[in-house]
Amino acid sequence: MAFKKRFLNLLRLCLMALVLIAAALVSAIGTIRLSMREPEATLPPLTGLTVDQAQQQLVPLQVQVKVEEELYSQEWEAGRIISQIPSAGNQLKTGQRVYVLVSLGAQKSPIPNLVGKRFRAAEITLFQHDLTPGEEGRVEKAGTEVGQVLAQEPLPTQGQAHGPVVSLLVSRGENPRSYLAPDFVGGTLAQIRKAVAEAGLPQPSLTYRTRKDILENTILSQVPHPGARVGARTIFELQVATRSERSVENGRSGPDERP
Repeated sequence: MAFKKRFLNLLRLCLMALVLIAAALVSAIGTIRLSMREPEATLPPLTGLTVDQAQQQLVPLQVQVKVEEELYSQEWEAGRIISQIPSAGNQLKTGQRVYVLVSLGAQKSPIPNLVGKRFRAAEITLFQHDLTPGEEGRVEKAGTEVGQVLAQEPLPTQGQAHGPVVSLLVSRGENPRSYLAPDFVGGTLAQIRKAVAEAGLPQPSLTYRTRKDILENTILSQVPHPGARVGARTIFELQVATRSERSVENGRSGPDERP
């Protein structure tokens, strides 16, 4: 009897679970059907209207107008819608958006030539022509100053701009060469001078130290140390061995004072 009672309880639990699952499925199907039956409306033509006028027409449809971009137009006066997406005649559901391009009117001033100007001067020139600087790219270029305008879009030769934005490419200046300092210790002064000259670097600054046990003009130490990152204008400070009694220990010599 106890076994039969437990079996009946288990069966009731299973039946209750099946009922709950069925109710959830019915609810989900009903939600999907309601969403599929969401009211749709035919989108009217908006070209030639102002944004406010277009929005008023779309209030009954519960559709929003979104200005995607503003462009110069010889055909439409400022503030008028040039085109729309989706186009007129398409079906829209409640809550969707219509994206429009709006006219800025005819361009009144030519596109100035900004190449070669400093970025700040280019900005001022654009504002004087009722234009604004757009995307600003920056690159490194030899022989240019930091902030110098290298290129622009649209070009001044195009005559008419499609919009008020002029994109500029600006220089970060010349990228100085950098490298890891080589190990000069143990080499001869003649070898080091030749290597430095071939690399286009300044001649090293020399400090002489009397050493009887080492060949004359052997490099004893260097600054910057081997492996340090240095630039193209770095002057190495080298300590050079000498056997000459005339040299003062730790005496300093310029790059060209000693052969």
